[in-house]
Amino acid sequence: MRTNILEVFKMKSEVLSVNYVYQYNGGKYIAIADDFLLKMSESMTYAQLEEIAEQNNCTVGKESVFEKNKYTIYVSKTSELNAIQMANLFFELGFFEWVAPNFITIDAFNV
Repeated sequence: MRTNILEVFKMKSEVLSVNYVYQYNGGKYIAIADDFLLKMSESMTYAQLEEIAEQNNCTVGKESVFEKNKYTIYVSKTSELNAIQMANLFFELGFFEWVAPNFITIDAFNV
């Protein structure tokens, strides 16, 4: 059985987050962050959001100071899903106005 290198690094206590990095445009890199953003629908409570997050091995960050009911959701490093997969799972629940994964962009020439 072949070991997934991401899973090997995820198991290390000193590693906070492990995700794929993609190269594009001849030198730019984009990586999946370990979190995603969402905006709750008006009919949803914060307690419901916390329950959904806990059931999916996630934690809820603070509410945005710029937009009511907008939160960052942090995916645990022990989760079997990455942040894109988790964002899709939350979106498909239908409780949110929108859900969007976060990405990190790095210029390879400045690394």
